Amino acid sequence: MAPGKRPPPLPECSSSDIPEIGIEVQASTVPRKRGRGPSRGLTVEKLYEKLGHKISIEFDATSRRPKGRYNGEFIGYIGLAVRTRLPHRVRYFRNFKAEDFLEAYAFIQNYFAIDILRDNLCRDVVLRTMGDIFRTYRRELSAWFQQHGGDPKGRLTPFPDVNDTDWQWLCENIFATKSFQDRSAQNKVNISKLKVRHTAGQKSFQRLFDEMNLMLEAKEQATQQETPVNEKQIVEDVLRSRSGYIKGQGLAQPAVPKRPRGISSSSSSIQIMIDEVREEHRREIKKLKEENNRQLEEHSRQLEEMRREMIQMIQGLRDP
Repeated sequence: MAPGKRPPPLPECSSSDIPEIGIEVQASTVPRKRGRGPSRGLTVEKLYEKLGHKISIEFDATSRRPKGRYNGEFIGYIGLAVRTRLPHRVRYFRNFKAEDFLEAYAFIQNYFAIDILRDNLCRDVVLRTMGDIFRTYRRELSAWFQQHGGDPKGRLTPFPDVNDTDWQWLCENIFATKSFQDRSAQNKVNISKLKVRHTAGQKSFQRLFDEMNLMLEAKEQATQQETPVNEKQIVEDVLRSRSGYIKGQGLAQPAVPKRPRGISSSSSSIQIMIDEVREEHRREIKKLKEENNRQLEEHSRQLEEMRREMIQMIQGLRDP
């Protein structure tokens, strides 16, 4: 799709649209296409191995987007599914049929604990994300075609991981057509007039907003629990760090030192739970001691009053 083109409507993909042929989305057994680079998808695979189970994902019903700690990995893996599991010979995203998504769904569910077909909110989020990534991917293909000479030279150099047959179809039916060229030229003019963009770098403003909320929530939780607030650690936990630096803060801010080898995140979590239990017990013991002291003081006061009353009674008996 040409740069700046308004996104077409999402395809209708409700549960009734799924073909009634008894298909259950299981682990994909279809041979994988070669990924763009050796590390594509490797982050998710390593995370899956580290957790020991499928990765949990939450969805925001208002924004219709994934949220939580692993939303970035989730979106990235959906992008991999769009590039390697959806047919190329489709003009617009709305032209996909429901069954075209089944292989991509299975591919995503290999590592994420979601049920795309049965969870309407999950399916809506996945389809919206796929639509955004599909349009971005098409812009990359178009740019590649133009960078290599346009028509006809651009047809001789297929985009990486796109086979020659699919590439020729894309060039013939989309990139080399006059209507596409005219629309691309007009969209470039329209984009140049924009005063506000919807992204900051590679992240949408919505994703930046979600990450900011996560950092604020982590800081507020630490304040409520009366624990020291390490803002650098919070930023690293939300944005993740690369080797030697924190994302968003460059090389000027060194990453928080990693845990010594052998100390896993699970053991760290257990230690945190143990510390919380110990603190709770300490508060309970302190409360019991204070209550016990109050009762002792009350009991001593009552005994003193009884002693004074008995002295008064004895003195009264002695007096004639």
